[in-house]
Amino acid sequence: MIKPSIPANEMARRQAVSEYDLIDTLPEEEYDAITRVATEICRTPISLITIIGDDRAWLKSRQRLNAQEAPRDIVFCSYAINDPDTIMVVNDTREDVRFKDNPLVVDGPKIAFYAGVPLVNPEGYALGTICVLDHRPRQLTDSQLLSLKALGKWVMTSFELRKTRIELASWRKSLQQVRYTTLVTTPTRPETALDATGVVQQAKALQTALNAWLSANNEAGTDQ
Repeated sequence: MIKPSIPANEMARRQAVSEYDLIDTLPEEEYDAITRVATEICRTPISLITIIGDDRAWLKSRQRLNAQEAPRDIVFCSYAINDPDTIMVVNDTREDVRFKDNPLVVDGPKIAFYAGVPLVNPEGYALGTICVLDHRPRQLTDSQLLSLKALGKWVMTSFELRKTRIELASWRKSLQQVRYTTLVTTPTRPETALDATGVVQQAKALQTALNAWLSANNEAGTDQ
């Protein structure tokens, strides 16, 4: 087995992965819905949304596969992220020098076919893949490959909404801290008390606006 190369931008890529808070999280229906569609379109028994972490691959969504994670150096997706602009297709893993003695091919699920679309964020970092797998060699049609690529865009849209919700929640927490600090540290002289009240009112108004935006993003994420 030939181990996958490490991307040249690996440190920045890992930082990007952490910003989406995907690894070590529970399954979520919005992602499971996408992998179900991938399975139906490509007519494969297995489909995954895989996030590549430091030394392991986290299966954020999986259809018909029990594993929740796997060592990074054996998963096919670790190869796919090295070419983020290309769908990686391996029609017969048993005939590919990179995979023919891979534990996932010779043992366990005995994967014979793989097709994966890199999940690339707006900054160009490949977070992982959406992929379909089969226990027998096969080929996907051009239409199926285009559909799989479209599902990859769907996943990334959902990921970006997720990141926005995380950032807004962080800003809201910061606002709450600012409000608390202002109330505690502001002198009690009448003129400064009025200034403090104005700051608190502004913080409340901004927090209300952020809450409304957060709610809208939550609804948008649900509609995906």
